[in-house]
Amino acid sequence: VSLVGSIIWEQPQGQLAFAGSECFMELFLPSLSRTIFKVKAKRSCGILRASMVPGSGMLLHRQLVQERVNAVGYLFNPRLYLYGEELDLCIWAQRVGSPGVIALESIVYHPLKEQNTAKIARMQYYLARNLMLVVSIHYPAHIRCAFYVWHIIFRCLLAIRFCMAGKFEISMSIIRGLKDGLGLLNGFAPRRSI
Repeated sequence: VSLVGSIIWEQPQGQLAFAGSECFMELFLPSLSRTIFKVKAKRSCGILRASMVPGSGMLLHRQLVQERVNAVGYLFNPRLYLYGEELDLCIWAQRVGSPGVIALESIVYHPLKEQNTAKIARMQYYLARNLMLVVSIHYPAHIRCAFYVWHIIFRCLLAIRFCMAGKFEISMSIIRGLKDGLGLLNGFAPRRSI
């Protein structure tokens, strides 16, 4: 095993926040995939095979790190600031025959932090942008096309939801993330980031 992740518990409630996922499902139906893995984690012991492991508490075998750096020139893609870098690594590791596992006895405790509008806006910007980049790197044209259509529709509906709730900054961050993601796919650098 070359890639090991921990489960993530949110504090102070002590609820399981993340216990792995499948990379492909993480792109299209992340909530469903994460829920399935949470149920598996609660019913299992030892390790749980998962192609997507969280970046928090991630252990990497030295050989995998060397292979990655030799193959692409970096461990974590510098274009994927803040969100998507571990997904990118996990998809690559799966492709080269090193899928991950979750060590169920390894726990990372994340304090439950209050999310202010600026933090949510930044997160939504980078999710909208970076998932497009991850897909462009790893998947063939037919999957990229399906994902882009799905992603753009989903993110626009999410932006509408935030707008209707009066959270215009978050809504505009999603739209900017989509615009910048499409621009990066076409070789244009974004004018500014969040």
